[in-house]
Amino acid sequence: GLVGGGSGGHFYPLMAVVESLREKYPAADLHLYYFGPNPYDAEQLKKHNIQFVKISSGKRRLYSSIENYLDIFNRGI
Repeated sequence: GLVGGGSGGHFYPLMAVVESLREKYPAADLHLYYFGPNPYDAEQLKKHNIQFVKISSGKRRLYSSIENYLDIFNRGI
C-alpha cells in the first residue's frame, strides 16, 4: 500500500516509485492502494491503476496543544 497525507509532498514521488516497480517487474500482478484523507490527484491514481482508500488520522504533535486531544476523533478509534 501507498500512504499519503493531506499536503501532497509525498504523492508524486510515490507515483515515480510505482512507475519504477512496473518497469522493473512488468509481469508482476501488482495490486496497489493509496491510503489517505483524499485522493490528491485522482487522474494519476487512475492512470497508474491504483485504488484509493479513504482514511483519516490526527497529526502527531510533539508539543502541548488542545488539537492533540481533538485529533483523537479523527483517528477512527
